[in-house]
Amino acid sequence: MISALSILLQSLSSGMKWSTKHLLFLLFISLSPLISCRNTKNAPPIHHIAGKTMGTYYSIKYNGDLLPHLRQEVDSVLRRINGEVSTYVDTSILSIVNRTHTSLDLKQSPQLKGREIGRFLRNYRISDSVFRMSDGDFDPTIMPLVNYWGFGYAERKKRTDTVAPDSIRRLVGMHKIHLDHFILHKDLPGMQLDFSAVAKGDAVDEIARYLSSKAIQNYLVDIGGEVLAKGMKRPEEQWIIGINVPREHSGVTEVALAVPLQDAAIATSGNYRNYYTVLGRKYSHTINPTTGKSERNNLLSASILAHRCAWADALATACMVKGMPEAYHFIQKTKGVEGCFIYSLPSGRDTMVMTDGFMPINKTSK
Repeated sequence: MISALSILLQSLSSGMKWSTKHLLFLLFISLSPLISCRNTKNAPPIHHIAGKTMGTYYSIKYNGDLLPHLRQEVDSVLRRINGEVSTYVDTSILSIVNRTHTSLDLKQSPQLKGREIGRFLRNYRISDSVFRMSDGDFDPTIMPLVNYWGFGYAERKKRTDTVAPDSIRRLVGMHKIHLDHFILHKDLPGMQLDFSAVAKGDAVDEIARYLSSKAIQNYLVDIGGEVLAKGMKRPEEQWIIGINVPREHSGVTEVALAVPLQDAAIATSGNYRNYYTVLGRKYSHTINPTTGKSERNNLLSASILAHRCAWADALATACMVKGMPEAYHFIQKTKGVEGCFIYSLPSGRDTMVMTDGFMPINKTSK
């Protein structure tokens, strides 16, 4: 259990600003284990399975009856997901689409006929929606830029230039790819899709649906930090997750904020882990699809709450491109989602701001 009281004391001593509402909330979190401990003696046990997927880890915690073959079943679901949307699986639907020059019939093409395409279509449609919502700051056609800057499936190269060539940037733009029924058409050969900023969240959603189909009513699904919680951890005790301190040398257990999660999802995006430095300049994995640059702005991390993890995942990435205060205003006006943003001030100090309904999550969210 995260010690929210220690988080509170550490953050106050470090100079991070907190509102009265958030101070009271952290005090509540610090006391809640004491309030609920009397119920844990006869509470159902917490079962835990874990493994690797999508280049990262997965972790599932649930209470109730033990399902002895659950890990094998979950691994099977995750393999099918990778078989559709992974850029690292050469035979995936996404890889085949990316190798196609112009048009591809997803239903009748000989190389795809008879294969499942539902997950690919779901990732495509969510990505297209967030592209439009974010005015293009989230763009799934960014794969050529991701590879150019060394953060994709291609051989990693550390660049010394600051802007990708025009020949690469012209391949980016979701408005240049069209899906008419099951026919996918590219305006330019060489265009490629990248679902890395939505696929893990969508996988979390799918695993959650699978657990619910097994009559598991209380669970926490975590794939690489994208999380969805259903029900309660124990009677009168919610699932609690931590938002990491978004600094390059901070440990994975260093927490800036503890968040209760029930029947909701949260995804966090940041530039503080996946980056490289060349000649004193830092290049992060967040790529601005408009400028073609590796994006470094004052926003250190964006954590988005939503009903579906795929939406939270994609919106968090869009926020990292926007920076502050644009990211805050974007989420504040977007119905059904809430956000927590940690960013740096001109003085170098970090501060935090949340949208009005970040705590508690709005259960009528998208």
